[in-house]
Amino acid sequence: LGPGYEARNYGVSGRTLLKKGDFPYWNENAYRQSREWNPDIVVIQLGTNDSKPQNWRHSTNFISDFESLIASYTNLASHPRVMLCTPCPVYANGAFDIRPGVVRTNIAPAVRDLAARLGYEVIDLQTSLAGHSEWFPDTVHPNARGMTVMTSVIRTAIVGGNTNNARPRLSLERIPLNRVALNWPADRAGAVLQSTTLLRET
Repeated sequence: LGPGYEARNYGVSGRTLLKKGDFPYWNENAYRQSREWNPDIVVIQLGTNDSKPQNWRHSTNFISDFESLIASYTNLASHPRVMLCTPCPVYANGAFDIRPGVVRTNIAPAVRDLAARLGYEVIDLQTSLAGHSEWFPDTVHPNARGMTVMTSVIRTAIVGGNTNNARPRLSLERIPLNRVALNWPADRAGAVLQSTTLLRET
């Protein structure tokens, strides 16, 4: 994120927001630890696994469970800033019994509406990552490129974007195993590399 920030990821794969889901996030040590840390900022990204048929049959509880999850953080002593993410898009038929249509037409709009009604910031990953199935090789989970874009979108939402549209100055640093590292200024930490090229030593 940049100077002055310490970020921790308390995510657990395959978990649901729904308390009656098959694997609720509520039951995880990660959930307990995330609250014990007393964060200043909380970014919630849940909902994809709730679209599975065995979970979405409890869909009438989705909003109330989401409100309870938010309250479990806003009631902490740190009174954190809470930001709600829509789920990433799910492509094709969706792996692992995840339903792309439910994610797109039910869950993502519900997150947007909830954020608007309660006055929370929304990070719309459903929109930001749409049209890029190549970033989701198994239709659900982002690859390295998709993860880079996703984290860039989240970081920009937290700290703001650079309003200077000039191209940043790039530098190359040689590292072991005949590789190089491409670096750009810290104030452009949210930038995403859009193209690559082959380099050859001369």
